[in-house]
Amino acid sequence: MKQYLLKAALGITAALVMSVSAHAATIWEPTDVTNTGDVNIIQVTSYLDLNGGQLALFADTDVAWANPLVLGSGGGIFLFTDNTDGSFTVDAYVANAWQGTLVINGSEFVLGVDWGNGYVGDSSATATIGDPTSFILDFTDGQNRGQSLAVDVSPVGIDPPVPLPASAWLFGSALLGLVGIKRRKTKA
Repeated sequence: MKQYLLKAALGITAALVMSVSAHAATIWEPTDVTNTGDVNIIQVTSYLDLNGGQLALFADTDVAWANPLVLGSGGGIFLFTDNTDGSFTVDAYVANAWQGTLVINGSEFVLGVDWGNGYVGDSSATATIGDPTSFILDFTDGQNRGQSLAVDVSPVGIDPPVPLPASAWLFGSALLGLVGIKRRKTKA
């Protein structure tokens, strides 16, 4: 029974260690939003393809990426409207239909793509030729790769990966110490 509990605890610790980083992504903000809707993110499947991934926008304060505004894998756009109170309304428009709305505090946001294993942020952003506010975004989760186009946006920083809490490291090292003690006792 003790060995089972020890193995289970080691397994949980290993799972925690392997989930050190959640998702790093570029933090963006629109550059020319007016009080009326303005197109800022464009997904055109005939030009840039997400290979079946679902493109979504998140408020930069949504560190768990729990409240996505999903654009999907086909063509579509995100429209930004300044609410004049410090918040922005973002609308998703796909195939001639509104797909949803997200209100974000401030103007900063991150983009992520999900291929069925959780959202990943953009791995790189390349400015398009002749326009410093347009970027081709690359997304990859190690197995899949896709691209999207961001128009009239500016990078303002990096959304850092979520670090593993110190308590998990202490717990893991304590478990490894117990394993070492157990092995010494069985050898003696």
